[in-house]
Amino acid sequence: MASCKLCAQFQVHVNLYIPHPTRFKAPCAMYDTMGRHLIGASSDIAPNSMRKATVNGLDILIVNANGTYYATDDTCTHAGASLSEGVLKTDDGCSVVCGWHKAEFDCTTGKLSKFPAPIRDLGSYRVVLESGSLFVEV
Repeated sequence: MASCKLCAQFQVHVNLYIPHPTRFKAPCAMYDTMGRHLIGASSDIAPNSMRKATVNGLDILIVNANGTYYATDDTCTHAGASLSEGVLKTDDGCSVVCGWHKAEFDCTTGKLSKFPAPIRDLGSYRVVLESGSLFVEV
């Protein structure tokens, strides 16, 4: 594990490409646990397609909807299916349909759009496009 050259401590921000926390007047020990994680190149996800990524053991669905990127939980809250194996709909907004029982979630918010029973919404995450690389904040 690498140590931070500025504070000489083992720090999460070293491995997550996050600016050193002292730039924001926060001590390293109190640094926010949310981190920026490299997913890959933006060119790896074609327009109107999706891909599963794993960050710290969490399965995340990355969606490219007409050049705009979104991230939600990849696991359907109904029966646990991987949403990356479902269908992406971009003709009227952006939604992903579970391949098992057809639960439909809004890609932009993770909210349930269509399903006959009430189930939990998906978690959603901020995606950052920087110099051709995609990062997700988890």
